[in-house]
Amino acid sequence: MFFVGLLFAIVLAVLITLIIVNKISVRWWEWVLFAIGAILLLFTVQNFLSSFSENEPIVAWRFLLVLGLPALIFLIIPVLLAVRRNSTAAA
Repeated sequence: MFFVGLLFAIVLAVLITLIIVNKISVRWWEWVLFAIGAILLLFTVQNFLSSFSENEPIVAWRFLLVLGLPALIFLIIPVLLAVRRNSTAAA
């Protein structure tokens, strides 16, 4: 789980750096949606790996379906909104 957290921190740092360097405007509620999605994704990965290590593959796949899909939705929506708003502002 340490490496999952480390990978998450690196991806988050790169994402914030890209947002600052490219001067992308991000609204506060997009940050909140993205944070909810990121926390939900970390929870999903942790439970997925734990369920497999406890020899419960059916439960692991259900966790991936039930919590992984909403996590991806919460991660994709703010990204699409920010990209769409910044592309229309540049045009």
